[in-house]
Amino acid sequence: MSKAKSISFIDTSLAELWSLQPGWSQQDGIGLNLGLEAHQAEPASGITGTRTYVVSLDRAPLPKNLAATVRSLLDDVSVELQPRQLFDQLGAFSVDLGDSQVESLRQIPGIRSVEADRAVPMMPPVTVEPGQSSQDEGTVSLAFKKLLWQKPDRAGQAFNSSYSLEDIGLNATTYGDTTSVSGETLPWGVKAVWNGFDVSSKGNVGIGSTVFVIDSGVLDTTGDLNLNSTWSKSFIAGESAFSDGVGHGTHVAGTIAALANGKGVVGVAPGAQVVSLKVFANSGGGATITSIIDAINYAVGVINTNGLDRSKVVINMSLGGGLSSALSNAIINAANQGIRFAIAAGNSGQDVDGFSPANAGDHPNVYTVSAVDSTYTMASWSNWDRLDASDSVDDVDLSAPGVGVLSYFQGGQLAYLSGTSMAAPHVAGLLLTDGVKAGSLVTPVVAGTADPFALAATGVIPTPPTFSLQALTSITEGGSLAIAVTTTNIAAGTVLSLRFSGGGISAGDFASGSLTASISIDASGRGSFSTTVLADNLIEGNESLLVSLFQTNAPDQPVAQASINLIDSPLPPAADRVLWGTTGSDIITGSTGNDRISGVLASGTSAKAMGASQIDVLTGGSGADVFVLGDNRGLFYNDRINGNLGIGDYARIRDFTSGVDKIQLFSASYLTSASQGNTSLYWDRNGNGKLNLTGSNQDELIAIFTNSSPTSAEVVWA
Repeated sequence: MSKAKSISFIDTSLAELWSLQPGWSQQDGIGLNLGLEAHQAEPASGITGTRTYVVSLDRAPLPKNLAATVRSLLDDVSVELQPRQLFDQLGAFSVDLGDSQVESLRQIPGIRSVEADRAVPMMPPVTVEPGQSSQDEGTVSLAFKKLLWQKPDRAGQAFNSSYSLEDIGLNATTYGDTTSVSGETLPWGVKAVWNGFDVSSKGNVGIGSTVFVIDSGVLDTTGDLNLNSTWSKSFIAGESAFSDGVGHGTHVAGTIAALANGKGVVGVAPGAQVVSLKVFANSGGGATITSIIDAINYAVGVINTNGLDRSKVVINMSLGGGLSSALSNAIINAANQGIRFAIAAGNSGQDVDGFSPANAGDHPNVYTVSAVDSTYTMASWSNWDRLDASDSVDDVDLSAPGVGVLSYFQGGQLAYLSGTSMAAPHVAGLLLTDGVKAGSLVTPVVAGTADPFALAATGVIPTPPTFSLQALTSITEGGSLAIAVTTTNIAAGTVLSLRFSGGGISAGDFASGSLTASISIDASGRGSFSTTVLADNLIEGNESLLVSLFQTNAPDQPVAQASINLIDSPLPPAADRVLWGTTGSDIITGSTGNDRISGVLASGTSAKAMGASQIDVLTGGSGADVFVLGDNRGLFYNDRINGNLGIGDYARIRDFTSGVDKIQLFSASYLTSASQGNTSLYWDRNGNGKLNLTGSNQDELIAIFTNSSPTSAEVVWA
């Protein structure tokens, strides 16, 4: 078991608290009003008197139509205006505007909001040791809220719609960190949301689901997370999506999806695929409304483009600040597409009505989460929502473990952190596996603000899917490659991906012409694919083909593989051929017959027709071949320049076999020179029997034999 790094901030002064984390300022706020008024964006470079604004539309057009819609709207203000960014999945865009242009744009029908871009703070942890109560001293009123609870769970059933005072804080077992069945630490919060069940006993049940973590990045060094390197992205220039200087995003990801593998900790949905969308710099700052909306837009694009199952996807956002209609609108537009969010309520000890994106929690697909300790008492610093005559909308949906939560932190070490940032990931994990339902109301600190504790929907862990791939262990070229896939616990219509790889394997080896293929799973859990392995008429030896099966939402993690031996096809006797080249440099390969091969033109007596200024690569193949370097026209590859050695024109003969192959030469005197196993053949220009490589009458290079040396007995004279 990894040793936890212990961090205790609960008795630390506020000034000391910020000094412990570089890059976090009091503006980022524990217990502060995170109003964004103090975080105005810098004026756009080179545009005096303008700022960047986020514009949300009343109705989100189709992604392909957004550009035209935006152009039409901006033309009503000024034809010179150009959008900075189009958030095509969310019906929004950013643009640089002057004050008068802002008011003009707000008056145009179809515009929902026009809001200045501003910085958005991370929610730094409010950290206490496990078992330490976060409740304020004094008597706590047990008045309850939520006479009606209408948010549906994943199965479409309504949460419990009636509570009594007796429900508050009762029927709850207190848990501590223990050792899981799989051998790592089972954090108390993971066990609590699973109603006492050790999720690791069922293995990595989160495999096949995907969480997008919009945060400070997720470290790829823990060895305990199933990270998607293809979809992850950083929105901070110069910083990787897998860097995390403050450890916040890594802690969140570990709570959601740490593997059941005997290492570190186990998450709520162990093995779920983690997509890191980094919006906070390694210093802790750097996020703005536009960059966070950009990350949401990107995540929705990945989900839509790849056709991900909405019931297996969630976006976690443990961030927030003051009111932002642009940010709330972006989340609602994504949620309207069936995409679910787990969002931290905030750490200011106030009503979430004044905070975004937490105040979007009234949408059925947006789960805003408050924090409790292991005694199911709300943390004094946790935001809440109290219903009264003036506020009939409940934005906080559930309460989850957020005090003394153990997960990965800076440098990949384990640490106990606290905050609603730690609570939201518990709900995200439940949404990815069994679904979430409302348990008993927790004990509130502020009267009338109790939330139901988040629990697994049924308490029954879904059986993880299984995959097997069947194919013949060996196939002769020219034969059929048939692949059968058998699965369990996979929905009918699910599309899986095949990928072919191996030494010497290329798309040209298959009649399908591709190294990938798709398989659709039927109601019986089966699917198949077949193609023909082409016979390429080359003697290349047997090849090893690796067939890998992938889930579409986990393209980097094969779920089954099979190795197949591709046997070289027996080649029929090939007819003898005569192969000629062109006036350019050629690559010519013979067949299995007894071929005559030359890299020059079949006719013509000019220097160019006979090989000047070209270097040809000649390969004979397996027959008894004749490499033609001259005929009755004269010598080939002669540049006809006495003072030139001819290194710019010659034939490179790749597979001359002594005792089998021949070379054809024009009657003259020739010399050879050997170096590093290769033999160079020269025309003895002056006939003196000596190799002249310098001077005004140099010998002429006409061929280089790779790893071979022909003898005079292997020469055919023209």
